[in-house]
Amino acid sequence: MVMPINLLPKKFLPKKSFITLSKDLKLFNYIASFVFFASVFVFVGIIVINQTRISSLTKKNDTLESSIKNLSQVESQYTLLKMRASFFNEIYGKKGVLSSVDDFEKVLLGNSQILIGKSEIQKDKKQIMATAANSYDLGNFINNMISQGIYKEIIMDSFTFLPGGAYSVTLNLK
Repeated sequence: MVMPINLLPKKFLPKKSFITLSKDLKLFNYIASFVFFASVFVFVGIIVINQTRISSLTKKNDTLESSIKNLSQVESQYTLLKMRASFFNEIYGKKGVLSSVDDFEKVLLGNSQILIGKSEIQKDKKQIMATAANSYDLGNFINNMISQGIYKEIIMDSFTFLPGGAYSVTLNLK
């Protein structure tokens, strides 16, 4: 059996109170180290969790901003359609406008070779601007309008020869 040999004289041995103090400080050091590392671990965990929350909230914010932009475009289109519908109801509510629109429709249906650039319908004035690829189609268009007998007078305001051989005409209809 092995026996420990202490070569220090007895006067150099620490007192019993120092030995217990040293054991207590050692225990305190272990506890403080454990608390320190545990708190560091908790703080790092909190930082990681908050970072993931921030990134998810940033993504959600970007998604909501793009959704708002898309909805603002839809809202502006909706507002525009609503305004057009009110104008449409206002126009069709006036007496005689519906028959003018129907007359225009009759004139335009039989002329597929004519490109209508602008048409205007008012109570006293009906105007149409048409473009034809050649004079033959333009003549057929005007003959068709005359033969239908819808309008009492057809007044030619302008007649223009366009580059490329096309003709443009503006007609006032009464």
